[in-house]
Amino acid sequence: MALALGGRAAGAQEAAADDGGPVSVAADGEYERVPLRKDTVRVTAVQSIMRAVRDTKNPQREMKANLDHMLELIDQANGFGGRQDLVCFHEQPIMGWNPWTREEVLRVAIEIPGP
Repeated sequence: MALALGGRAAGAQEAAADDGGPVSVAADGEYERVPLRKDTVRVTAVQSIMRAVRDTKNPQREMKANLDHMLELIDQANGFGGRQDLVCFHEQPIMGWNPWTREEVLRVAIEIPGP
């Protein structure tokens, strides 16, 4: 849900159609709310080792290894203390970080389609 004009919760299409005008909030700070799906949300933060991709000409193998490592950590997080609703990772867990050139960055970057 997004906040639309007048401080009311709006659906994604309604928010996308928003003209980009200012968002107003009631003077008392209140806004329309919807109940949560459940009262408690279990969240785990993972700060794992960062393995930078070294072979920028063929990064898939190293990125797959990093993804496999993340999946293992997600399994561990769900096994320790019960099932988690949200598992959060540090930045760049799949590609790591290196002082790459622009061309190298473009080869290891993950493109997420969308508008």
